[in-house]
Amino acid sequence: MKRLIVATLMATMIPAAPALTGTYAKTAVVSEIDQAADVVHVETPSGIKYEFSGCEDYELGDFVSLLMDDKGTVDIRDDEVLAATYAGCSMMDMIDMRNVLCIEDSGEGVLITTTDGGYYWER
Repeated sequence: MKRLIVATLMATMIPAAPALTGTYAKTAVVSEIDQAADVVHVETPSGIKYEFSGCEDYELGDFVSLLMDDKGTVDIRDDEVLAATYAGCSMMDMIDMRNVLCIEDSGEGVLITTTDGGYYWER
């Protein structure tokens, strides 16, 4: 009987596990821009979509660094974007690859030469 009482008391004294709250970083690509609603839609490499306010000068294909809130759940689909920061764009998305003559490593980055005489540099 004493063991049952001690075990019961110990079980009631153990605190509940803390919630899984926290923030984390995630990278995504701008997939849609709704200028009228001032909303930017982004998609992660794993295909999960999020959105945030503030179109500013984002363009389709831009990379965005996101500060995320996990909202205390394990389901990442309900996570919330706390902040978004422009993180660059892929030069390859901006170049019509049918016009590329040469791509070479310059030692400091990539140099792309196009048929129209254009040169693009990406680091």
